[in-house]
Amino acid sequence: MWGVLPEHITLYLTTPLERTERMLREIVRRCGIRETEPYPFIIAVPTTGTDLYDLIVQLGTSLSPTEQQLTKCWMSLDGNEPSHAQLMQAQALNELIAWGDSQWLSKILQDERLTTFFQPIVDIHQPLHVVGYECLLRGLGEDGKIISPDRLYQAARATGMLYTLDLAAQRTALHSTAKHEQDGLIFINFNPAAFNRPEKCFEDTFAYAEKVGISPERIVFEVVESEETENPRDLAVIMNHCRVYGAKVALDDLGAGYNSLNLLTFLQPDFIKLDMQLIRHVHRDPYKGLVAAKLLEMARELEVATVVEGIETQEEWRWMREHGADYAQGYLFARPAAEPPSSQFAGDDEPAVEEPSEQTSS
Repeated sequence: MWGVLPEHITLYLTTPLERTERMLREIVRRCGIRETEPYPFIIAVPTTGTDLYDLIVQLGTSLSPTEQQLTKCWMSLDGNEPSHAQLMQAQALNELIAWGDSQWLSKILQDERLTTFFQPIVDIHQPLHVVGYECLLRGLGEDGKIISPDRLYQAARATGMLYTLDLAAQRTALHSTAKHEQDGLIFINFNPAAFNRPEKCFEDTFAYAEKVGISPERIVFEVVESEETENPRDLAVIMNHCRVYGAKVALDDLGAGYNSLNLLTFLQPDFIKLDMQLIRHVHRDPYKGLVAAKLLEMARELEVATVVEGIETQEEWRWMREHGADYAQGYLFARPAAEPPSSQFAGDDEPAVEEPSEQTSS
């Protein structure tokens, strides 16, 4: 839309919402940028191309989709103030944010600044025994700071780069697994919205797995249940293509969305992963307990292996063990780390300390 930015730019922002205007001014100040007011209700932001990218990221993460749509923007590249007619034709801010996200994400991919964090999955009856790892995507900023997967996928959705990011994430997971020479299963997230051609979905990934020496039989692709899935039958066809190579399928976040049982029927997965919000305090919440127990019972009858996510306390682990879960994952055993961690399970007689969780399976 705007191409490569010159060094000196003035960004004009205007919004009909008073609250959003205050928010815009706060974001501009937070970025250390001076603002001026050439017209009432219009913020002029003189900036450089580099600073503008940072500002766009802040605007994208701080404003709601509605605020981004209602806020209009105009960029002056020659130092001239826009006319009222030009301001009337200004672009919605969400278009500028999408463009900025595409530049930002493209640079991360070009510089190969994706990395994998590993979280162990343990045998619930032998919690010191690691049976595999979930591979969790992270980005690296130019300053070395970690970028969350949510932020990466937000940018990818807005810019039509889901397939590119998902493929890069899978390759990064396989490369990291081979680098650390770890054994056992590797659980890799699969975003259904990124793929629409079953015969092409996994060709590149399995070719890369062969290149780095990872057997397909070790790979478990996790389909995120909470992701919007327009046609479960098409998704089932895609995942069956994955099985042709010898890999397995897991249905992630079971219990988090509205489509759980429908997807379970169509996918017939090898594993189901119970969502951490269902697990939290399950030992003292009768409603959660009933739902979790029924899901575990159903999985046993269908001969589907179960992984319970987000285990943080001895009580949650004991409850799940007693109700027939197969495997477990969570802070009780280890936090995600760049170096694949071993299980840090403290023992049945030592209660774990509960603390607020920010763990994620993305």
